[in-house]
Amino acid sequence: MTRFFNDPNSIEIPGGESFLALQERAMQAIKQIIAENKGKTVAVFAHGGTNKAILSAIMQMPKKISWKINQSNTAYNIFSYDDEYNSYYIY
Repeated sequence: MTRFFNDPNSIEIPGGESFLALQERAMQAIKQIIAENKGKTVAVFAHGGTNKAILSAIMQMPKKISWKINQSNTAYNIFSYDDEYNSYYIY
């Protein structure tokens, strides 16, 4: 369990996916949501692990420390995407 929290990329849950695979899948979904909702405000609901994956990708954090983001039940995050600069901003 220690490896799971200290180095999530080193673990792949049997029948599941690695943290990197989760992050890639989550970011593809975020990119699709952005593309389909230009100029709109949307809400995305996900589990804490998925939220950590999205936030660590947006912040370009090293994967080894991405699990250190706290995402309790009912946590919420606000971010935007700027097409012109191809950048995410966290508020």
